[in-house]
Amino acid sequence: MLFKLTGSSCSGKTTLAIAAAGRLGKMAVHDTDELSVSEDADLRWRHRMTEM
Repeated sequence: MLFKLTGSSCSGKTTLAIAAAGRLGKMAVHDTDELSVSEDADLRWRHRMTEM
């Protein structure tokens, strides 16, 4: 099963994902911050990373 959370920056996606993993168990949580977001990341880059 795959859950994908999207939303605005600082809206609580990671917090929600960690809480869900705690309740459901056996769930890996990954954040876009793992991709080393650069300061000049544009909308196109963000969409591409979300798709990935």
